Amino acid sequence: IGHALGIAGHSDSKKDLMYVSAENDVDTFLSPRTDFYYLSDRDINTLVLLYRLKPSISDTKNLSDETFYYPPLILGNTDERLKKKVAEYKKYVDNYPNFPSGYINLSSVYSDMNDFDSAIDLLNKAEKLNPSQDELYIINYNRAVIYYNKHDFDKAKEFALKTKSIKSDKNITEFITDIEKAKQNL
Repeated sequence: IGHALGIAGHSDSKKDLMYVSAENDVDTFLSPRTDFYYLSDRDINTLVLLYRLKPSISDTKNLSDETFYYPPLILGNTDERLKKKVAEYKKYVDNYPNFPSGYINLSSVYSDMNDFDSAIDLLNKAEKLNPSQDELYIINYNRAVIYYNKHDFDKAKEFALKTKSIKSDKNITEFITDIEKAKQNL
């Protein structure tokens, strides 16, 4: 909920919705929190800041003329946001080295940074940690996307087909079609 509202990071307070914890070997990125169902005062204050403060870092020109601020303006340019995400997910992986989701999330950031080799290495680590079927779907889907972006359409299709074998849905079926079209256009 917090991410959807614009909060990028996590809280260090267990009372906040945005607190990330792992208890009883359950990865809370994938499991619903059961100890509360509301935004804390700190979560609300963070949201108030997101939408009311004039940001000091922005990709937008003439920001002083803006009357509405949204999270990307406040959080900074793409490079700054990606650096923050790398630091956040590295910390998560350090704290919870046996949870595949941390490696998957960190891989996504490296992929956004076009560091595809690091992204693939992290997905390989995630796969070795006994991921759930949902995580395995994401791992293989992300591999397919990375290889697609590298224009290695054979590998992209290989991992897309692995993804489809886990769960066949409209997204992966359409992606396989896109891979085949891209390969034909070489």
